[in-house]
Amino acid sequence: MINSTSISERFFIREYGQKKNEAKTIVFIHGLLGWGLNWSPIIKYFESEFHILTYDQRGHGRSAHSKTPYSTENYAQDLKEILDYSDIKSVHLVGHSMGARTAQAFSVMYPGRALSLTLEDMGPQPEVESTLSTQQMILNVPVPFASKGEMDSFFESEFKVKTASEDTQKQVMANFLKANLLRLEDGKISWRFHLDGVLQTLDEGLKPRWTEFRSVSVPTLILKGQNSKHLTHQTFELMMQTLPHANGHIVSDVGHWIHYQSPEVFSQYVLKFLHDLS
Repeated sequence: MINSTSISERFFIREYGQKKNEAKTIVFIHGLLGWGLNWSPIIKYFESEFHILTYDQRGHGRSAHSKTPYSTENYAQDLKEILDYSDIKSVHLVGHSMGARTAQAFSVMYPGRALSLTLEDMGPQPEVESTLSTQQMILNVPVPFASKGEMDSFFESEFKVKTASEDTQKQVMANFLKANLLRLEDGKISWRFHLDGVLQTLDEGLKPRWTEFRSVSVPTLILKGQNSKHLTHQTFELMMQTLPHANGHIVSDVGHWIHYQSPEVFSQYVLKFLHDLS
């Protein structure tokens, strides 16, 4: 039995759109260093038709810093507990990056609960270079900062953030890192997320998940950012060959954060996919 008090204390959950008993539910699952509110720019495209649930995954945003392992299976179990607590039986899942891994694992671990999967720029093949690069970026940030000025100075100089036109991926990553810093009671500025948990999650990204991917049996939409290094063209093509029933699209002129960089196009793809299912 789920202890509802523990769920409400452990996870920051928000709901939008239609009443859950009057419309299908979409759960949007954020990626590494994100939180549920990252989906705000696209909620407006879905709220007239669907009941929508977002939440901060363990160790992220306003959710608790769990001491249990930060494995993909743990993230998927968290989602099951949230749905049980919310009395939601089945859902459409839309996951970005790490959130796509959570969605994929959930669909295989709990058959019948997922109505469909949308996997945004994440595949079952480890992209070692991108994963290690992200890890190094995090470890290179010298937290805690003594002041906001010290923090700003670091990101504007030592972090060597380029303009978006030169290196969109690095600019977005810098924005995510800065958004994850908060002022502590002693006045210093440090990470909002659970650092050890995030590092464990990055290690998870080095594990192939092809066996699990081949077990996906629900309708699936795979979206890849044209300029993304997190999901290569080779892996994308292999995913399409491995899961013949899947729909796949390469979104032009964007990188890893498709829903952030091109929210309207992203939403159009997802809505068409969901409408075709009904």
